Amino acid sequence: MFSEAVWQRVWASRDRRALNGGAALGCVAIIVVVFLSGFGGWLAFVGGFATFDSNPNTYLMQILSPAPGQVSQVNSWVGVLVVLLAIIMNEGAVDSLQNGLACAISGHYLKNLPLRWTRVAVVLLNVPLVVIGTQGFAVLSLFLVGNLLTCCAIIPLIAGLIPALRGFITETGFVIGVVGGILGVTGSGIGLLWVPGDTAGSFSAGANWAWYGNNYDWRPFLAALLCSTGTMVAWCAAAWVLARKARVSGPGISKVLMRIPGMKWVAADPHWSANDVESSGSLGVSSEDGKVIWHDPNAKGPSLVGHGR
Repeated sequence: MFSEAVWQRVWASRDRRALNGGAALGCVAIIVVVFLSGFGGWLAFVGGFATFDSNPNTYLMQILSPAPGQVSQVNSWVGVLVVLLAIIMNEGAVDSLQNGLACAISGHYLKNLPLRWTRVAVVLLNVPLVVIGTQGFAVLSLFLVGNLLTCCAIIPLIAGLIPALRGFITETGFVIGVVGGILGVTGSGIGLLWVPGDTAGSFSAGANWAWYGNNYDWRPFLAALLCSTGTMVAWCAAAWVLARKARVSGPGISKVLMRIPGMKWVAADPHWSANDVESSGSLGVSSEDGKVIWHDPNAKGPSLVGHGR
């Protein structure tokens, strides 16, 4: 849901049939690869190459050791293949991140400017990332941060894409849900590592464990899912009641973002600008296919903004 590489292939699909076929093929391939990776870890345990004291994220790599208890070394074509696949996985993640940065920057802030401005902006954004990369942080722990953030956002995102919930789930509710998930993950670590009498240390150690050092413990992930869902539902329920009973409603995230200097639009329509927010137009959802439509009274017809709210 959050991989730019996946959505690039969605937009580039020739038609719905090609999209469905590619999605099915990709699903099968992912299942096979994940199964083989997990099965390799199981074989490492059976052969004595991995123990419960080993890092669970490196079970597959343990099987490359020449003998149980020895350091893993690449001394066969299988080991070379595994290392190459691991490098490709990381390069693919970086490539998706670079494309996402370029798309967000050029689409929201550098529209109608030469492409070199986007390239320069992407290079500048990578400077702090390079500095972080030289600090010796564990790569798997950095992936952990991304996975936790994804869990914080996945339920609100899916809920916002369900047509039957579009009158209830709002864009602000989505953002509040993600924030609630982030706070829930942090709170889970603080609660598990709480030391009476050491408030500051408990907060520091708990937040560090929850986001960086939990070794993929299941409890922060569960906290992310439950807190994001609960916060989103609570906010949307309160907003729904206020809007229908008291006729009170807020501006929403879109109108707030559109007031940021340089922000051109927050959706897919290049003709939707900050002036449109203050016009007499309206944003609505098509009853036929669920597409979000911007109705501009000065235009000949409605403009497609995107899907969902």
